[in-house]
Amino acid sequence: MLAMHHCPERDALLYLQDYDVLNLIGQGGFASVYRARCITSGDMVAVKMIDKRRMKNSGMIQRVKKEVEIHSR
Repeated sequence: MLAMHHCPERDALLYLQDYDVLNLIGQGGFASVYRARCITSGDMVAVKMIDKRRMKNSGMIQRVKKEVEIHSR
């Protein structure tokens, strides 16, 4: 499990491991996508945060596992 912390002193919504989570980009049925900055490299990335309860209730577990597999290559 990842540690998330509120981080107003860094001008971020959250601090997530090596990333400052900056703002919401979009939202779907079981996940939200945020713009984030890697603290080490400065790269801007998109971070998808999944609501496990909603995902499980919608029967989307296999689809999400496949999506994670594809994007982690």
